[in-house]
Amino acid sequence: MTTEITRLLTGTGAAGERIEFTLTLDGGEARGSRFTGHYGTVRSAACPEVDCLYKVARGALGRRALENEVAVFSVLGWTGGNDGRFPELLGHDLDPDEGDAVLVHTRRGRMLARRASTTVPAMEQLWQPAYDLLSALKVLADHKYVHGAISSTTVFWDGEGLQIADLSTATTQTSGDDGFLRDVRNAAGLLYWFATGEDSSFGYRSGGVSPEQEFRHLTAHRPDLATVLRPVYEGASPTAEELLARMAAWPRPVHRPAATAEDVWGKKDGEHAGEETEKTHEIGAGPPPPPPPPRPDDREDSQFRKYLGERMKSMHGQPDRPAGTEPLSGPAVPRRPEPGTLPSLPSLPADFPFRVGANGTRRPHPLVWAAIILVALILLVVFA
Repeated sequence: MTTEITRLLTGTGAAGERIEFTLTLDGGEARGSRFTGHYGTVRSAACPEVDCLYKVARGALGRRALENEVAVFSVLGWTGGNDGRFPELLGHDLDPDEGDAVLVHTRRGRMLARRASTTVPAMEQLWQPAYDLLSALKVLADHKYVHGAISSTTVFWDGEGLQIADLSTATTQTSGDDGFLRDVRNAAGLLYWFATGEDSSFGYRSGGVSPEQEFRHLTAHRPDLATVLRPVYEGASPTAEELLARMAAWPRPVHRPAATAEDVWGKKDGEHAGEETEKTHEIGAGPPPPPPPPRPDDREDSQFRKYLGERMKSMHGQPDRPAGTEPLSGPAVPRRPEPGTLPSLPSLPADFPFRVGANGTRRPHPLVWAAIILVALILLVVFA
């Protein structure tokens, strides 16, 4: 961990005015052929402490690379293009009196190439990276910029989304679309590698299986991403905007808090954290472990509940029902009579209190004698 204080030109200060920045570098590096990027944080009187990349040029080629990057940043900044998909330029010094040209910009995470090669994101974690990369290419294309070197070393990852963190290779293209198509193919190859952990037949440094085999693998394991990238694998020439339109059929997942770069890679460059805060899938891993066996007290509690249920059924006279059927809804509800009808009521025998014989003779009904005897007994009891 080192601390440096430097005075840099900014896009917000007066012409020639320099602002003091305090850099705290953690020792991690993102090495390139023309400059070296140092990971750390930066703060100034006008800027709270943020994660940054401090780029130091190597010779004249490095200086020209940083000069080109400042020009691209200026265009994107004036047009409101600086957001999470790109860094924000904080300060630069392209003509130092001593030392090499330098540049400081914000960053999201660290170089994607540093990602652990044995892990790939879960399916619900692929939407945001795909959207970030394709929409960033659309912004560049809208301003006639071709990046030219989309790869795991020019794209950063913070555990949730991707960011194009190196604009030193961007060039303008005013005619034709070969450069834009190359950017889209490189992005497709990078997303395939990011989503599966396998090398792609596309990309800045391709070396995978045939596109047909690659697309079958992507369809089987990452179908949403396969739907978005299908035109690339079918040999078409889609733009980043067209691939973005295909993402409309890919439901955006519920937002989850992002893992920081330190969570994913560790505090030091290349150091993988002991525990990852983001859910990942281990390549070649077997099925998840079986659940632990039930404890003895759990089994006893289950048996008691079963016994209690059988006792309740026997008390209420309920027959056993097949497993999986719906429970009884409760006591039966009496049916209401149909409109215009009356419920049937018990009635006395016909010709009561007499019984008519076959020849027409009439005799008292037996119920009459029973009623007389009952009345006589009650009188005897009362007046006895």
